[in-house]
Amino acid sequence: MGRAQMMGSSEEIATTLEWVAPHGSPTEDLPVSPELTTAIRAAIRGSGLDMQFQPIFQLGNWLVGDRRPVGYEALSRFESDVPTDAWFRAADQLGLGVELELAAVSAAVRRLDDVPAGRYITVNVSPKVVESLPFSAIVKRLTSGRVRLEISEEALIEDYERFRSTIAELRRRGLRVAIDDVGAGMASLKHLVLIPHDSIKLDLDVVRGVDHDRNRQAMVSALVALSKATGTQVVAEGIETMSELVSLAELGVAYGQGYFLGRPASLQKVDATQPPTGVAEETQNVMRSTVTFANRSPSRVGRPG
Repeated sequence: MGRAQMMGSSEEIATTLEWVAPHGSPTEDLPVSPELTTAIRAAIRGSGLDMQFQPIFQLGNWLVGDRRPVGYEALSRFESDVPTDAWFRAADQLGLGVELELAAVSAAVRRLDDVPAGRYITVNVSPKVVESLPFSAIVKRLTSGRVRLEISEEALIEDYERFRSTIAELRRRGLRVAIDDVGAGMASLKHLVLIPHDSIKLDLDVVRGVDHDRNRQAMVSALVALSKATGTQVVAEGIETMSELVSLAELGVAYGQGYFLGRPASLQKVDATQPPTGVAEETQNVMRSTVTFANRSPSRVGRPG
């Protein structure tokens, strides 16, 4: 049976998913159609599930012309225009959330051989997946230091002590851990305190407008100070303008990603992408008028430890 025939049309899937979780709202106990169930089960088997990669850059280096990524965030893409989050919410409702996440993680790590030496990939995982036996089997096959786990601010952790122990063991094996979506809600602050981690990722709602919003600037400065005190790194998500990029770098944020720097794509396309038109000239103007990055301290220029 062909893929399109087996999964149903994109329109059918999209209609079902939008009904299950309209406008990104939390999933309620609503029935899931047979077409959607079939599509999710097919994705778990690897059919209709693809991975794209968004580059992560060292901001100071990027501003002085070094546009080589230090890593990539692996992002799931399905055979539909429906947002990825809706697929995972529906899978959770079907009791298949862990299986779909594991399929996505497996698809991402299979691409490691295509990642240039010295660079890493990050994968988004929930606590349930991290504590699952299949995930432990995947971890045993990974090369130390080349995969980083992102724990979402929205992730529910029922037993912090047990989860801390699991994360500590993964870090001993060489995996790095990031607290994702920091600034999106109070849960991220609890994660920062209770979960051992190597980096934090600023939520795009904190990043957006940071070039002119003093409240956002104060929050970023506080999180940078926290990261320095704890020996961790800060990565900004959702950078969309040169002004945001420069402001973040001035505030001490070392790493970043976003549409301004590079959109998600295949690994080959990501590395071939050129900076937006006029960036070189704009960078020179910004550098002359605001800050000199050539003499940055090592803690703001080096690769994540």
